[in-house]
Amino acid sequence: MYNIYSKGHRLVLAGADPAPAFPWTVRVRYHGKPKALFPVIDLMEKREDPQDILVIAEDQEAVWRDFRELFSPVEAAGGLVADADGRLLFILRNGYLDLPKGKLDPGEDHATAALREVLEETGVGPLRSLGEAATTWHIYKEGKKRFLKRTIWFVMQTGSAEGTPQQEEGISALLWLTPLEYDRSDIPRFRNLTDMLSDWRKAAGSADAWPSGHRSG
Repeated sequence: MYNIYSKGHRLVLAGADPAPAFPWTVRVRYHGKPKALFPVIDLMEKREDPQDILVIAEDQEAVWRDFRELFSPVEAAGGLVADADGRLLFILRNGYLDLPKGKLDPGEDHATAALREVLEETGVGPLRSLGEAATTWHIYKEGKKRFLKRTIWFVMQTGSAEGTPQQEEGISALLWLTPLEYDRSDIPRFRNLTDMLSDWRKAAGSADAWPSGHRSG
């Protein structure tokens, strides 16, 4: 099963119905014709109210391959950074609660990019990477060109909570939050990150503490 996000919409590509009782906004049966995916993409790009879209195919990997071929790929990486008190590092970017992340530079691998982006966007360090935690997929459009961005997230630790937000990237503040503080926060957030953090915590069985090193997905 693959989860792809855009503007609060969630698209699920699956080989079977992953949640028969879930009130999907749109259900589509995929029969192997890529052009049938364009109405789904248009809906995600044009509708403002969040949609839950399910595409079911006999061959899950085939529909995933066909979907990816409709986009130009973008590779990115980000950090899930915990301090000595077990709080996770968030950034306030353009009024949204976000996580430090960014695109890979030419020739750069994901692990290196994740460490670089955290340092550039937050100034927090030194950092110790504990490995991959999750992967998210996001689609967006620039002009007439569509992009599919894969972001690989790495768990990191730091002994210092001191840092400086990268204001030229729209980051106005650094926020260190416990899971309870995160759950109670009313700051606007992105659905793909909310779902990713929820899945990460569930997979590790961590309700009251952020996981360390456990991969989701």
